[in-house]
Amino acid sequence: MDTGNCSSVSEFIFLGFTGAPELRVFLFLLFFLIYGVTVLGNLGMIAVIQVSSHLHTPMYFFLSHLSLVDFCYSTIIVPKVLSNILSKDKAISFLGCMVQFYLFCTYAITEVFLLAVMAYDRFVAICNPLLYTVTMSRNLCMELVSGCYLCGMACSLIHLMTINIFLQPQSNGAMGMRNCSSVSEFILLGFTGAPELRVFLFLLFFLIYGVTVLGNLGMIAVIQVSSHLHTPMYFFLSHLSLVDFCYSTIIVPKMLTNTLKMDKAISFLGCMVQFYLFCTCVVTEVFLLAVMAYDRFVAICNPLLYTVTMSRNLCMELVSGCYLCGMACSLIHLCLALEIPSYRSNVIDHFFCDLPPLLSLACSDVTVNELLLYIVATVNEFTTIVIILTSYLLILITILRMHSAEGRRKAFSTCASHLTAI
Repeated sequence: MDTGNCSSVSEFIFLGFTGAPELRVFLFLLFFLIYGVTVLGNLGMIAVIQVSSHLHTPMYFFLSHLSLVDFCYSTIIVPKVLSNILSKDKAISFLGCMVQFYLFCTYAITEVFLLAVMAYDRFVAICNPLLYTVTMSRNLCMELVSGCYLCGMACSLIHLMTINIFLQPQSNGAMGMRNCSSVSEFILLGFTGAPELRVFLFLLFFLIYGVTVLGNLGMIAVIQVSSHLHTPMYFFLSHLSLVDFCYSTIIVPKMLTNTLKMDKAISFLGCMVQFYLFCTCVVTEVFLLAVMAYDRFVAICNPLLYTVTMSRNLCMELVSGCYLCGMACSLIHLCLALEIPSYRSNVIDHFFCDLPPLLSLACSDVTVNELLLYIVATVNEFTTIVIILTSYLLILITILRMHSAEGRRKAFSTCASHLTAI
């Protein structure tokens, strides 16, 4: 195929309704009216459901999330449409276009799954009315809604990654400025500097990985089967083990394969997916450690209110928040990384796809990437460290005020698992 007129782009132009300039004001007012009704209707629905206690049922819980999703994807599209109708500048940046597509796709898919969940809710209500309150428990409703959002994000991420792969400009033999070109795969050097140690390194990392997998999965299994461990502390600990298992599995198997193989290539898509998943798990783990510190603070400083404060619903919301923060932070870095048009080389001097090595190979200016990486990492670290230190400072003050040595010992022992993880 002839690629002579193909190039990378930094922005797109939305034509919209440019074919009828005399209707601009009419179209603006029409869409503004429709958008206003949509916003007021959906936010009004959410507000009514929140303030009316007799509407706190699974059906209205799902309906409030359906209204939220409808409001969100309308807001993602319509304000830009309205702006373009009246403005002569109809441009949107490449990054803005990708973010708009990702969010719209996420909410559209989430809405489809929510409709399926609502149909199941009505089935249970009508076909099994006596078991309805037991079957459609608060926990199950939270899990179903979380599943809808996660499915939406996952499907949209697949589409986003695929689009960016096809939008990568093709190399035509001449490398361009400063020997730069787009890449279809990367080479992970790993431990190539010591070929005589390949077998030893393979066995060493395989042993460490095996212990990590068995330890984390064993921890999760023990917590699941032991009813006396079904407490908030062990609930958070099981998710910490799951995250630790996940990001080990994202990196180590490929690293072990590369240790013994001559072909150390990883596709561009594979590299981006590995980076996204690793970054998601790392950020999630940091926030989980902060949540666990807060849990220990409540357990020791407010023991009489612990079971009320750290309810099952709150625990589910806190864990879901940790995962969502991880996905959101990682998505920011992924979108900016996908915007890099060309690289000086496809050889990464690392054993997995991480952002700093990728940025060091970029031909274009990556100041924004580096600045955002620094800002996001700083905000995440600062926030979680403040929560952890504040929680343990208050815990220490509470323990020192205890008169019983046995009470102090028990208080310290309840923090042991979290302190070990930190």
